[in-house]
Order: sequence, then structure tokens, then C-alpha cells
Amino acid sequence: MTNLLKHHLISSLTGVSALVVISSAVANPSTLPVALAGAGSLLAGASIAKEASSKKEQEVAEAARVSAVFSELYEQYKGVINPEQLCVRSNIDLSKGLMFLEALAANQNGQRIELQEGVFFRFPHTDHILDRLTANAAAWADSRVEPIIKENSALKQQLLMIQSAAVKAAAPTPAMAAPAGGSNEDPWQNLIR
Repeated sequence: MTNLLKHHLISSLTGVSALVVISSAVANPSTLPVALAGAGSLLAGASIAKEASSKKEQEVAEAARVSAVFSELYEQYKGVINPEQLCVRSNIDLSKGLMFLEALAANQNGQRIELQEGVFFRFPHTDHILDRLTANAAAWADSRVEPIIKENSALKQQLLMIQSAAVKAAAPTPAMAAPAGGSNEDPWQNLIR
């Protein structure tokens, strides 16, 4: 109910109650106490209903403020929320803010972090997830590339050794000079004697 409608309802009920009380007093003065009690009960009931709906509207407005401030802080600080800051900016008690954040952390896989500066809550944020995925992808790529680089290095060394052996094999070997004596003796034979 809007405030204007509630105000008009209370005003209308007050007018009707006054009309009933006055007509009762004129028509039958002995029923005046009953009419006054009925009018008082009607106005008390309407006042209580108005108060209850006002309280409900305040709770809805408070929830909207807390939600909006939480969203701003969540985006601004990448998922890290300070309860004091939430409470000051949304104009609520610290105990209510802590209860809200505790319940939200339980439902949304958040963490309560206690530091010297105070209590903070950390909630999963898309930027953190993207950073983690990027780091995991880079680590995976590095783990796949490193063995290939080592194998490539080993193959390069083998290729250099093969090329070096091929160059040596292609080079002409110098002929061995014959011994100066011109004899065809076997040098091994000299060792046996």
C-alpha cells in the first residue's frame, strides 16, 4: 500500500468512527461506550496494519540498499567485501551486515578472512576465475613445450655430431709414409723376438 492510500484509509476510518460515535450518542446514549470501544478498536487495528506495512516497506528498501551497495563493492574490490564499509554505505547495523555476509558466504562459497585490520569476506569473482584459467592454460602449455624444446636441443646436437663425422669422412686421408728402410718387415714380428 502506498503512504497516501494508508493515510486516506486512516482518515476515512477516523471519520466513519466519529460519525458512528456521534450518531450513537444522539440516537441512543446508552450505547455510547460500545460505539466508542468499537471505533477505538477499528482505529487501533488500522494503525497497527499501517505500522506493519510501513515496517515491511522499510525492510524491502533496506534490502535493496544493501544489495545495491554489495554489488558496487563486489565489482569495485573484485569480490572482497569489508562489512564496516557495507554497513556504513547502506546505513544498517554492523550485526545485520555481518549476518548478511555470513549467510551469503555460506550460500555462495565465500570465505571469511580475519586480519589485524578486521574481518573481510571474499567471494568468487569472474576476474579471479579468468586469471586462474589463464595461469592454468599457460602452465599446461609450458609443460607441453618444455619436453619438446629439450628434445629439439638433443636432436640439434646429434645433427651437429653427424655433420662433423660426415665432414671428416669426406676429407681425404693422408697416405701413410713407408718406413725409411724400405723393408717389408712386419713391425709386430720385431716385438715377438
